[in-house]
Amino acid sequence: MSAEKVISLAGDSPESRGKRLWERALEERKHAKLSLARALLVLESYRETEGLPAPIRRARALEKVVTGIPIFIDSDELLVGAFSAKPMYFEWYPEYAVDQEMLSQDIDRLLAENHSRKDIARIVHYFKDSCLQSSFFSLLDDAKKQRIKEACEDGAWVYRAKTTLDIDRGYHSVDYQKAIEKGFLGVIAEVKNELRDTRIHDDDSYRKVNYLKGLAIVLKAGIRYAGRYASLARGLAGKSSGSRRSELEAIAEVCDRVPAYPARSFHEAVQTSLFLHVLIHLESRAQESPGRMDQFLFPYYQKDIREDTLTPESALEILECFRVKLSTLRLLSSIKYNEIVSGEAQYHNVTLGGQTADGRDATNALSFLFLKAAQRTRTPHPTLSIRCHDKMPKDFAIKGLELVRGGLGFPAFFNDKSNIQWLLSIGAPLEEARSHCISGCLHSTVPGRTSPFDVLFISIAKCLELALHDGFDPRTGKQLGPKSGEFNRMHSYDDLVRAFKAQVETFSREGGAIISEQKIARSQVMPAMISSAFTDDCIKKGKGCLADGARYNIIIQAPVGMIDAADSLAAIKKCVFEDGAIGRQELLDALAANFNGNEPLRKRLIKAPKYGNDDDFADGIAAELYGWWWKMVSEIDGPYGVKQLPAPYSISVHGAAGKRIGALPSGRLAGQPLADGSVSPCQGADMNGPTAVINSAGKIDQVPLFGTLLNMKFHPSAMKTDEDLKKVYTLIKTYFDYGGKHAQFNVVDSKTLKEAQKQPERHRNLMVRVAGYSAYFTELGPNVQDEIIMRTEFTSGG
Repeated sequence: MSAEKVISLAGDSPESRGKRLWERALEERKHAKLSLARALLVLESYRETEGLPAPIRRARALEKVVTGIPIFIDSDELLVGAFSAKPMYFEWYPEYAVDQEMLSQDIDRLLAENHSRKDIARIVHYFKDSCLQSSFFSLLDDAKKQRIKEACEDGAWVYRAKTTLDIDRGYHSVDYQKAIEKGFLGVIAEVKNELRDTRIHDDDSYRKVNYLKGLAIVLKAGIRYAGRYASLARGLAGKSSGSRRSELEAIAEVCDRVPAYPARSFHEAVQTSLFLHVLIHLESRAQESPGRMDQFLFPYYQKDIREDTLTPESALEILECFRVKLSTLRLLSSIKYNEIVSGEAQYHNVTLGGQTADGRDATNALSFLFLKAAQRTRTPHPTLSIRCHDKMPKDFAIKGLELVRGGLGFPAFFNDKSNIQWLLSIGAPLEEARSHCISGCLHSTVPGRTSPFDVLFISIAKCLELALHDGFDPRTGKQLGPKSGEFNRMHSYDDLVRAFKAQVETFSREGGAIISEQKIARSQVMPAMISSAFTDDCIKKGKGCLADGARYNIIIQAPVGMIDAADSLAAIKKCVFEDGAIGRQELLDALAANFNGNEPLRKRLIKAPKYGNDDDFADGIAAELYGWWWKMVSEIDGPYGVKQLPAPYSISVHGAAGKRIGALPSGRLAGQPLADGSVSPCQGADMNGPTAVINSAGKIDQVPLFGTLLNMKFHPSAMKTDEDLKKVYTLIKTYFDYGGKHAQFNVVDSKTLKEAQKQPERHRNLMVRVAGYSAYFTELGPNVQDEIIMRTEFTSGG
């Protein structure tokens, strides 16, 4: 690319391009419709490929989509590629699930003008019995189907397999650097070499050949997709003038080059990253994280700056365009899924800072530019994550906190030491562990070498409710869990803990077996082709990243309400077994009545020791529970010979889980949300300030856990000055010295949030941190909104 064309990318008013694009996108978002363009192309392809192996069918489906879906280039855009046929539209993925519940929504209002209910009927007719959801449930016997139905509806498991199979499991980061450095043609050559060296001599080699052929198809399709944009940009350039003509010519030249060939410039490298990201999401409803963009883009930035073909300002503008692009991906889901994961939760996570493979600080000029791009173009995606370590420049952390102060809810902060220790424990070499990125909400993975993962969310608080009633669910009147003993006849606190652990272990083992089957079904019915092409070892093995192709194969369990259980056990231990102030039956009667008419007893329970106040009584129970739980989960078999991993986080699941649980001995009322995150205190239970919270969380051994989540909410006055930011930085650093893995912050006052509930139209741009993602507050479900308001609001960072 000529230097003149690169320089022209800065445009006439670089400070406003990202903002203009996002404001236009937000306006389009108000009028977004459901496009059936992708679904109809997939239907056409599936009909053409009936009887062919799954890898070929999936590859041909993506090829059909990227060569047939309408494309567009918005005015002002410097990066191209789209997740839908029209700006901000939803696309449908019926091959994953045909959910009648989703289609029962106001479909006429949502449906794009060029589609009809007849189109929907054709799609539903074809996929209702052959989609991934149907394929998985056809494997199960009636008893297992009934168990899933009961355990999920009654609240022991929060995620229903029927709900989660309508999306592809993500929490994944492919090797974007490989795409940039080798180009798709380089990867095609790698595939061809493996095909040449593979002789079909058994079932495995036959499957391998089909998989490799599928990879070649999707890679070639990706090149054709870019070619369509090159032609479109060139045609638009012919109708344009001035700086926009030069920009469109530059776009055409970039798309002629990438992703087919190795990138030569910063613009080409970012465009390659975007093309790969779009292709992944056009193939599947993935939740892909771009990973360490400040690292793999930095050589191109350095080179262009050195050669005077790029300025920091023009690079910033490209990054702003990238932010806008990723925020145009829409997520159309069932009502049940939205109840669990609110606000169109997406996990495009960009990791900043951290260390190099040889242990040096990796912070660079691009790390700062990514923060500035988010500051100037306030989009919810991609979220940003800062890897913190002792050699990291303090001013970089402070810049990150300045962004947090602005109300975006990110960046989140991660402890390199603890996360690297965890990666070493699962067998990653030190160099790979140092090169990890944050995938999904908060999971440290080796980019391009780790599988996507399925997850079981288990309600730990529900298990305690069952333990208090001998496995009987007082809310539904069913024997949901195993008989573990009547609370009235328990002689000690230890008896109750044993009963509680029996409930947890039962549902963990049963659910673990089911999600293992689910992951295998997903890998066989819906292999992730483009992701596998950029996941190490998949080409060599001829297996997909969802199967046994990736170097690190992951499946996880996530406990919801562990802190609620700890607080409840602390209250029972103190008030029932130690002080004798509350009788066993007296407690059960109060819980059954939701404390109605027994407020004095509830107040006594609330005053009992609570986690989050630097009280060893309650904190010790939480630490012991986590220590027991992770060891138990780590012994449960997963698919492909791996063990399941303990990964405490909750997205917004704690709200949905709380609806299915009655009153708890902690004093929590029936139906209220459970504690958010994994090491966050229960809402309003932490009374001694943020230092006490991190002291409590620091008593939990977090190294064996595959990510933990600590949410904190500050009033804007607590982060008003630079000195305030330094206090929060010290708080983070102290917590990480204790072994904490993660911390993130909302900076907003409850008054504003309550006003937004009453007048959402006046607060459409109010953004909050929900879990490992940020979302517009007014688009969250009411229960999630209430839960965020309920979180303790600190007025000081110390």
